[in-house]
Amino acid sequence: MHRIDLLCKRSTVGKLLPDALYIHSSAIDKLDFKLQVILCAAWSHSYVNENPTIIKISRKQPVVSFLYYDGFDIIDHPPLLKSIVVDYRDLNTKVLDFSKRTNRPILHRKETMVAEDYPLYKSFVKTTKKEEAAGFYKDTKRIGTEKGWAKTIKGETV
Repeated sequence: MHRIDLLCKRSTVGKLLPDALYIHSSAIDKLDFKLQVILCAAWSHSYVNENPTIIKISRKQPVVSFLYYDGFDIIDHPPLLKSIVVDYRDLNTKVLDFSKRTNRPILHRKETMVAEDYPLYKSFVKTTKKEEAAGFYKDTKRIGTEKGWAKTIKGETV
């Protein structure tokens, strides 16, 4: 896993977090070739027949998650609909349906997951800067869900 972690750290595209690299499906070709091979292997064993919105490459486990968000290009903070998690060593696959949940995970800082040549990159940057200026990203644990985000932008306390 150390090699995967290093490849994620060196990636010039994607949102690097302590546990994973998040990348929009449009930027897969900008990943290191070795990461592309891992994605292809996971994809071929996942029964994924539609393009995911975001791909999450774990830095600590042999796992790739294919994440499907509703309205990535048109909703500022799209909710997660489905996740297909593939262990690329033993090829186990798990499908998680978020579509009926009342407090789904949502995305922020979408510009960090796409390449700079993505058509809406500048719009995503503008949205993030406005939200940063408003102080909405101070409690990153709270803003990761629909309800937490709604309370944050309304100025409600926990």
